[in-house]
Amino acid sequence: MTDKGELEAARRFGNQSELAKTLQVESGGLVPQLKRRERAQLLGQLRERVLWGVTKQALDSKAVHPAFVQALDSGRCERLLVRSDVITLAMSYVLQATAHHIPYTFVQSPEFTGDVTVVLVSDCPIEESHDPIIN
Repeated sequence: MTDKGELEAARRFGNQSELAKTLQVESGGLVPQLKRRERAQLLGQLRERVLWGVTKQALDSKAVHPAFVQALDSGRCERLLVRSDVITLAMSYVLQATAHHIPYTFVQSPEFTGDVTVVLVSDCPIEESHDPIIN
């Protein structure tokens, strides 16, 4: 679905009465997902919740990136998400997260696009203007 189609579907859903929304959701109707393309690139997360992320090219180096450790120390981490096809490459990041008592999840979906393979997410929106993805 294109961005225009997503916006139109969200607008139509938003214009319905509360009763109609509830009936649609409870009857198995699909609620439109916002920013679907963005979520597909960031392992199902919204960009404003991403503290840190890494692409597969940057993950090929065996050392843990210093920005990752800094993000772990910030205290705003909720979970580490790792694409399941790079588990062995990302194990050093999983071990660092475990040492900081941050839970991790291996994820996989045919909808995931792009090169992002590891994402550290926050439980609240991040208001920083820099790009959190390490290439």
